Amino acid sequence: MRELTTLASAKDAQTFAEYLRTLNIETRVEQSPRGTVLWVCDEDQVTRARAEWESFQKEPQAERYRKAARLAGTRRAESPSPLEAEQPGEPAFRPFPAGSYRITMILAFLSVFLTVMMESPDGMKTAQQFFIAREVVYQGRVVLRPSLPEVRQGEVWRLITPIFLHFGIFHLLVNMVALRWLGGQVEQVS
Repeated sequence: MRELTTLASAKDAQTFAEYLRTLNIETRVEQSPRGTVLWVCDEDQVTRARAEWESFQKEPQAERYRKAARLAGTRRAESPSPLEAEQPGEPAFRPFPAGSYRITMILAFLSVFLTVMMESPDGMKTAQQFFIAREVVYQGRVVLRPSLPEVRQGEVWRLITPIFLHFGIFHLLVNMVALRWLGGQVEQVS
């Protein structure tokens, strides 16, 4: 999904979005503090949508746009698009977009689970299995071997599991807020 333009007039944005819809270019219209943002959902349609946008800017009152808006209104009455503009009662701008966050929630659950596990009595010993390498004490100092022998011996999960380890509630909390925001953005696009 790619941003096409931001318009001051919500009516013009909706008219142009409906025109693009009649050309089978799926769009999304969102309100933001900057104005009405028009998104093109299919990356392959961005070039065509930009060309249509240039034409619309030259003559926004052209009959083809008004006719398309009426046609789209008829189609919408028959089968509304899930990507329509905001639903009544919803805020226009959401820093955390609505949607399904299955992967984000799984990542958050794993992070919280491992953090709680590390806080338990033998937790740090168990959590060592998730570090990128086992700690080795050499002459009273903790040393990590840069050659990662555990990974070379087949413990490949050690390359991924450190992202779920958090040392303290503040570390976990900040990362969960960032994960919720970034994960939501990524899952909304895909």
